[in-house]
Amino acid sequence: MSLLQRTDINNGAGLASTDKETLLRQTVIENPLVRNNVSSKDRSGFQVQRINFSEDSGFGMLYLCYYTATFLFSYGIVSRPVTLACGHSGCKNCMETWAESTATPLCPQCRATFRKEELRLNVAMDKATRDLPLKCNSQGCQWKGNYSDANDHLRHCPKVRERCPNEGCQHVAAREEMTAHACPKERIPCSGCQLSVTREKLQFHRTSLCRNSAVLCPLRCGASLPRMNINLHLHKCPEKASMCQVPGCKKIVKKKDMNVHLKEASTSHFALQSGEIKRLRGIIYYKKCNIEPIEPKVERVVSFCWRIPNFVESRRQQASDAIGDKPLTSGPFIDDNCRWRGLYSGQQKLFLQLLSASHPVTGEIQIVMAPGSDNEQVLDSDIVSLKEGEMWGRRIPNVDSLLDGNGSLDVKFIIYYFNLH
Repeated sequence: MSLLQRTDINNGAGLASTDKETLLRQTVIENPLVRNNVSSKDRSGFQVQRINFSEDSGFGMLYLCYYTATFLFSYGIVSRPVTLACGHSGCKNCMETWAESTATPLCPQCRATFRKEELRLNVAMDKATRDLPLKCNSQGCQWKGNYSDANDHLRHCPKVRERCPNEGCQHVAAREEMTAHACPKERIPCSGCQLSVTREKLQFHRTSLCRNSAVLCPLRCGASLPRMNINLHLHKCPEKASMCQVPGCKKIVKKKDMNVHLKEASTSHFALQSGEIKRLRGIIYYKKCNIEPIEPKVERVVSFCWRIPNFVESRRQQASDAIGDKPLTSGPFIDDNCRWRGLYSGQQKLFLQLLSASHPVTGEIQIVMAPGSDNEQVLDSDIVSLKEGEMWGRRIPNVDSLLDGNGSLDVKFIIYYFNLH
């Protein structure tokens, strides 16, 4: 008979529950294999109970598993007890595990050898352990029952404290309280794209990442469409700004306003297209005659700005001048060896005049009316060659629509100097 069994029979009778537990602890610690390694937690892993040593519990040291006390540094009730050839008993799983893990398994009590094939279920002890009375150790749980029912109760006990199963969450609560835990680490499928996202990141995913979430057009046209289609929409959005397709026209307007621009700028577009036709005809002519065309190259670009304050009043004074139709003129613009000035005549014509130069100037002239405003107009010339005193210009219809809020007219002249050598 084992040391523990002898202690149970010879010394255990008549002891109070506290004395029995103290005696059990001291007796197990006397075993040199488990000294300083005893745990009072049940070997089976139950959190449902600590072993109840009360007088009416029916607990005897006979039902302790020596394998767990020796090798797992805890003690508990035997589960599915089997009998060894030496007569001692232990848990079925414990003995089988011990037999498989070593070449020469020994009985934890008497050190006698045994084989896995010799293990036989101890029916009487199995029934005795199954009928042992236990109580749940979870705070607030009043369950009492047999050892055989402990596992089933543990799986369903509402008072058992457990950790949230979601990865990264450290929340611990009673099982009955876990349903009220809105875990930020819980993975939830996005309603738009079905991608699994943690609860704490779901709102950001929906507003910034989800490909199927409806978003408003960033150009503020009012369209609402899935995020994955937004780039395709921007190519045809009526609020997208683009340059006029007429060659030479530099006007940038929104797509929704393009037709209006084409109508309003029809006169300037006609002039630009006429210049383009002339250029193409010149290319065709040179090709037919096998003449190597001269490719002009822009040598430099200069620009001048002219502001006519109180334009309407200035024009009225111009019309009433005794000399008659005296043009409005700007001050001189000086560039290198060239002096230029702007002129506005009473026939709504605007000119750029070369006042003086050391040699004729060849290039292109661009006049920008109301630059930078919504009413901006651009007038382009063909390649022209000007001598001193000569000028180039265009008629400006509806000039009053180009005035700013103060009634002033802003004009910008851009001169492209060409090098024909």
